[in-house]
Amino acid sequence: MTSQRSNGTSPRRVFSRLRRKDGIALPLTIFAVAIVTLMLSTVMVRVRTDLGLAVSSSDVTEGLVIAQNGLRAYMASTADRPDDGDSIRINVQGGYAMLVAHLVQRPTDTLDNWRFVIRSTGYVIKPDEGSDPRAIRTVAQFADWQHGAIYTSAALTAINGIDYTSGTDIIVNGNDNCSAEGVAGLRAPSGSDSPDSTYGSPAARIQDSWSEVANETRVNWAAIVGGEFEADHTTPVFDTTYSSYYLEGNVYLENVSGTGLLIVTGELDTEGYYFGWDGVVLVGGKFDPDADSTQITGMLISGLNKTLGTAVGKNDFTESADRLFMSYGSCDIDETLEEARGFIPMENTWMDNWATN
Repeated sequence: MTSQRSNGTSPRRVFSRLRRKDGIALPLTIFAVAIVTLMLSTVMVRVRTDLGLAVSSSDVTEGLVIAQNGLRAYMASTADRPDDGDSIRINVQGGYAMLVAHLVQRPTDTLDNWRFVIRSTGYVIKPDEGSDPRAIRTVAQFADWQHGAIYTSAALTAINGIDYTSGTDIIVNGNDNCSAEGVAGLRAPSGSDSPDSTYGSPAARIQDSWSEVANETRVNWAAIVGGEFEADHTTPVFDTTYSSYYLEGNVYLENVSGTGLLIVTGELDTEGYYFGWDGVVLVGGKFDPDADSTQITGMLISGLNKTLGTAVGKNDFTESADRLFMSYGSCDIDETLEEARGFIPMENTWMDNWATN
């Protein structure tokens, strides 16, 4: 008969050992479940965090867009020069912007440009989430207030003077085409000729140095050609609206009519059958009306490059082909300068995350 203890282990001990092994499985299972639960919780938290960061980043970006849109709207819509500390709320898509304009430089000459820093704070509003802003972003821009004012002393102001031969078809009239008080027909420095058909109050003022004549115009030519004036167009695409045009160098305009402010940094030569302009014409060099019919209603100033130290010859009205009818028009001047008034942003002066305090 074989003994049950031949291997040295009793049945009770075998059962007991197996029972101890079975007792380890439950803690291991619980531990594994806890690890998996912790990992899933971590993943869920990370997903919620990433989603929150994405939403927050999107809101901040939207705040920047709102601040920028408010800034553009304010600079484009301000019809009169604002007071220091002027503030306004502008509603835009996605929220609203709070604008504040601070005066940082006030020139001695009231006709010179005033410098402002304009702060725009964009508030992101989600109507379905309440009235509290989801994000706030502040930007700022330095800008000059362009006054749009020119002192008018004559229908034609020739800083560079005029050479004139009797018999050419040149008519300069300082009597107002808009039924207001007239001005001189011609203003020019000593040594200038005056066309025979010149009218106004007086017909012509030919006296003083060219620099004194230039100072009377109050035109800051250095600032204009230095980039401080922002025109509507820089190519000769003319229409019937009062717009501003900035044309560089010597310009030859053939069969052209337009309205507003025409700036030519070099010489202006009209050619073809006609040239017609209602508004203000500023010419850096000489003015030569060679078109069969050159008609300007408003005012014209030539020879402005002399204020930059550049030599400019006199306007040459000596050829039989020269034909000009220059008539002063205060209403055309006023309409032109009204369009030229407003904020001009300074280059490289836009700032993000501007302090609001």
